[in-house]
Amino acid sequence: MTWEKIKFFVVSLWLLNILILIQTVKIPVCIGEGCYFVGTYSLLKTNIVPILCLIVLCSSAFFHYNFKYKVAGTAKGPLRVVKIEPLNYETLVFIATYVIPLAGFNFNEIRQVLVFFVLLGSIGLIYIKTNIFHTNPSLVLLGYKLYRITGEINNKIVVDGGTAIASTEIAENDSATYVSLSKNLVFIRKLSNTG
Repeated sequence: MTWEKIKFFVVSLWLLNILILIQTVKIPVCIGEGCYFVGTYSLLKTNIVPILCLIVLCSSAFFHYNFKYKVAGTAKGPLRVVKIEPLNYETLVFIATYVIPLAGFNFNEIRQVLVFFVLLGSIGLIYIKTNIFHTNPSLVLLGYKLYRITGEINNKIVVDGGTAIASTEIAENDSATYVSLSKNLVFIRKLSNTG
C-alpha cells in the first residue's frame, strides 16, 4: 500500500508545482528585428526546475486517472453509513502549512533548491508514514469530499472510523458501495436509491 500512498502524495503536489512553474519558468521573449532563438540546450538549462515541475504534473495527472480507474472497479456493499464526520478542514491546514510556504522558496539559488527538495522529501515521508496521505488539497479541488466514517453491512461494522473519499455528499444512514484503498481508507459511492 506504500505505492498507493506515494501516488496520493504526488497527486497532492500539482497545485504546488503549478505555483513553482509560474514562479520559475524563464522563456526569453524578443519582439522585432534582431531576435534569435537562444538554443534548446540553453532553454533547457535555464528551466530545470520548471521541467521537473512539468514531469511531476504529468505524473499527478496519470495517478489521478489511475485513481479514477481503480475506484470505478468492483465495489463492496451495500454499506450503511452509521456515523460520518466531514474532514475537509484538514485540507485547509495542509495548504496553509505546506503548499504556501514551499511556493515561497527562492529557486534561483542552488542551496535553496536543495533545502526545498530535502524539506519536500521529509514532508512526503511524514505524509506517508503517518497515514495522512488522504489530506490532499488536489482531491478537494477536483470535487471530492473527505469524511471519517463508520459503516456496516448486515449489522456488522466493516469500516470503523476510517477515512472515506467520496465524489458526492454522504450523510448518516445513506447506503453506499465502497472500494478499499488501504487499511483505513475507502472510496465510497452513494447508491442512487437512497435519500
